[in-house]
Amino acid sequence: PPLEDVVRAAAEQLVPHAAGCADAAALFTPLLENLCLSAPSNLELCQCMKDWQKLPRDWWHSREDALRAVAVVDRVRRALGSLSDTMTSNLQACAEDMGGRLNEVDDWKISLFSEEVVRGSAAFS
Repeated sequence: PPLEDVVRAAAEQLVPHAAGCADAAALFTPLLENLCLSAPSNLELCQCMKDWQKLPRDWWHSREDALRAVAVVDRVRRALGSLSDTMTSNLQACAEDMGGRLNEVDDWKISLFSEEVVRGSAAFS
């Protein structure tokens, strides 16, 4: 299976067992690494990865380090939102064109197509 599928499966298996900050941080690191490798425009994500790696291993014990961690997570969230918007708008035009040519496709399916493709992509696992 592709690397994205392996990372997604591993994360989905570990999430229910994450007991605290250390476990959540351990999950976040490989997911962010995967994003850096798989996202088409990944400059901000790679910078987030560098900033995440600069944090001490026990960042949740210091208020200042915890705030830095939250800032990195917020930047990742914004980068993913921007990536999602770009991918959705690029795909939607194609979905509408193809769906319009096929007379048997319901309008609601056409309108949801690009969003579902983006949600199923590696960046959003």
